[in-house]
Amino acid sequence: MVTTRVLVAYATRNRATGHPVWLFGSGPLDRSAEEHEIPPVDTARDAAEKVHARGHRTFGGRLREDARGFFGLARRMGRRGTADYRDEQAIDSWAHEPARELGADGSPTGRPPSGGPSS
Repeated sequence: MVTTRVLVAYATRNRATGHPVWLFGSGPLDRSAEEHEIPPVDTARDAAEKVHARGHRTFGGRLREDARGFFGLARRMGRRGTADYRDEQAIDSWAHEPARELGADGSPTGRPPSGGPSS
């Protein structure tokens, strides 16, 4: 499992090299992410601020049959089986936002990061 500390360290390294960063999360075990934008949880919001993320989006999540910890307990207490609220179309659609901002060479708007070689 990736911790917030690992995420921030990774994103900070990428940001330091001039690469833009976008973050996303999953979690709601219902259709709420399809109905309205879900704000990031506190740790995701803090991480986004630390790495100057250009955006964040929360998508519906999935509860697996073999879930452990809190989610495993929740599943055993009330939910039977699995629940999958991931919306692949919404994820694909959102992914176009960073893709539009990135040029063909992977840098913002197609230009090399500052300090890099010019075209």
